[in-house]
Amino acid sequence: MARVFSKKTRNKITRKQKPLILIIAEGRNVTESQYFKSFQKQHCGFNIQMLAPGNITDPAGMQRKILQYWKDNGLDEKQGDVAFIVLDLDCSAEKAQLIKKLAKRSNITKFVVSNPCFEVWFLLHFRYSTHPYTSSSEAIRNLREYIPNYEKTTQVAALIAGNLEAAIKNARKLKEYFDRMNAEWPSESCNPRTDVPVIIDVINKFNLCCRNQY
Repeated sequence: MARVFSKKTRNKITRKQKPLILIIAEGRNVTESQYFKSFQKQHCGFNIQMLAPGNITDPAGMQRKILQYWKDNGLDEKQGDVAFIVLDLDCSAEKAQLIKKLAKRSNITKFVVSNPCFEVWFLLHFRYSTHPYTSSSEAIRNLREYIPNYEKTTQVAALIAGNLEAAIKNARKLKEYFDRMNAEWPSESCNPRTDVPVIIDVINKFNLCCRNQY
């Protein structure tokens, strides 16, 4: 989705498009894409776009791709555009260190990390727990207690929408829990934990601005 501009006198450029929430997530799983796109509403003051990673699965490659898209399409933080890289930590200390290193390379991209996986965010819609997961598979098995037959292609937004505020509250409680332990983030020791509310907060902010305009 390219930017649309119109030129005015003295080569000034006036922007014609709504602020963009640009998100790239790992691999070929469609779960994250379906979930975030569910927040897109008609006649709203922003757009949400999922950037397909293709065969890129490593954090550095995802950062390069989203930054290239940002540059090619003239995105601008001053116009409200934001860029998120959604990643599973998979209980990996090595991956955590890489994400910390990459985060320092760009002020544009924001890493949104879940440990061990994105499904932690879905689980927080149903319960608060500090029980650590040994793997992403274990978290998914737990999620199936609430969403039977859950798979990476399952559309869950409508199933959990009513519990959004509870999930935000539970995610913040987890953050506070690990903060009290002085645990670094991202790190494999913060398990379970997720940054997804960072994106939800941005969406809610745009929705509030949209409502205030009418």
